[in-house]
Amino acid sequence: MNPLILAACAALVLTGCASRQAIRPPEAATGTPATVAEAAADTQSGAEPMDEGPAPLAEFLEMAPAGAGNDSHARVGQAAPLPVQGKTAPAVWRSGRYTERLAVPEPAQVDLLSVVVQVTFPPQVITVGEAVRWLLLRSGYRLQVSREESGLLELPLPEVHRRLGPVPLRAGLQLLAGPGYRLCEDPVRRTVWYELEAS
Repeated sequence: MNPLILAACAALVLTGCASRQAIRPPEAATGTPATVAEAAADTQSGAEPMDEGPAPLAEFLEMAPAGAGNDSHARVGQAAPLPVQGKTAPAVWRSGRYTERLAVPEPAQVDLLSVVVQVTFPPQVITVGEAVRWLLLRSGYRLQVSREESGLLELPLPEVHRRLGPVPLRAGLQLLAGPGYRLCEDPVRRTVWYELEAS
C-alpha cells in the first residue's frame, strides 16, 4: 500500500480520537470546585482547601509597611530624616547627587567663643584692652571692665601678640591676658571679663 495513504489514514484516526476526548473544565484542572454546590459539599465532607498560590501583587502592596513604596532617597536640596531605633536621628541634607550633610548647626554657632579667628591688629591698637575689644568685634560678646582688671587692660600690647591665629576666640582672649588672669564669661548677658588667678 502506498505510504502516503497510510499516513493520511493515521492522521484521520488521531484527529477523531482527539475530538471525542472529554475536555475537563478549568476548575477541575486547578482542583477548585466548579460550582457553589460542590464547594459546599467539600466543606461538609471535611476536605481541606487547596492552596490558592501566591497572593496577587495588589494584596502584596497592601500588606507592605507604610512608606515602603515611597522613594527612600531625598531629592537634592531636601532634608531626609534617618530613622534610628529608639531615637530620632538628625536630619540629613542632600546637597548633591552623591553628597549628604547633617542638617545641624555649626559648633561655632552654638558656642560663640569657639569660633576660630585669625587677626592682625592694626597700628592704632596699642593696649591689651583695645586688642580685646578688637577681637570681640562681630562676636556678639562685649568686655565687662572691673577695677580688678583695669590695670591689665591698660598695659601695652606685646608685639608678639599683634598677630593671632588661627586660634579659637576663647583661647585668643586668654592669650592676651596671660597666665596671671582667668577668662570668665557670661553666656546669658554675653559678656567676658578677667579675674586674677589665685596664687
